[in-house]
Amino acid sequence: MLERILLFYLCIIARHTASLKGYYYDDTESGQELSYSKVLERLSNLNLNFLPLKHLENNCYSRAYFISMILATYRIPSILVYIHSSLNYDQDPVVLTTESGKEIKWRYHVAPLISFGSKTRSYFVIDPAVSSRHPILTQNEWIYKLRPKSGLYVQYYGEAEDGISHINSFLPPTHNIPPRSISTNEDFITMPKFRLFHILNTCMELYNQEEQADNEYVIKHRILEQTSNVIQNLKRINKLNEDINNYYERGHECYKVVFER
Repeated sequence: MLERILLFYLCIIARHTASLKGYYYDDTESGQELSYSKVLERLSNLNLNFLPLKHLENNCYSRAYFISMILATYRIPSILVYIHSSLNYDQDPVVLTTESGKEIKWRYHVAPLISFGSKTRSYFVIDPAVSSRHPILTQNEWIYKLRPKSGLYVQYYGEAEDGISHINSFLPPTHNIPPRSISTNEDFITMPKFRLFHILNTCMELYNQEEQADNEYVIKHRILEQTSNVIQNLKRINKLNEDINNYYERGHECYKVVFER
């Protein structure tokens, strides 16, 4: 039975890898490749302190989406990497022991992943939930921190309405790396734009999350400020899809920031 399951997942991996071949390309001779030093240079000023981290059990997708938008403003493309539990959540959750010693359990967890290098690729996950002081981890460090027993899934932002184009599954315990690089400027050029409607939803979920926080006003103000900044920066680099949904949550503070600019 186990052999059949392994064969099934290997077939999925092979099929998706074949379908993604050539979707992006590395062009190192043209100088488009992002080097390790260049990535670190771009991330040196990365500030994620505005993200609410009091209730880590919720809204990991919204945090990941917001970080991906910020990375895009640095001209760094990203994908979403998921770790999820097995069908039996009680026996096999995704577990994180926070810096304060608290244990968090998820059915799945998600964070943005970036890569660079064509011959020898490096993969890093940006996840302040795992470490607010050192949110940039190697992919292996991130996986180890979350102690999954089940599969590692990688999900790409894409052109569909929900922002997703491809899903790849990877077989534990090897946690294979994605089948393509996302490290060139060509990737950034072809990377889909972020929709205002999704930015609004992300802002609202993060804004509403901290209603009981001691420093609620400061956190909410920072979320609104960062949402406004990221919209302006995405528009400047032509990565903003300005769809309009005027009927949606007109009275919310995030709506005012997103649509009443």
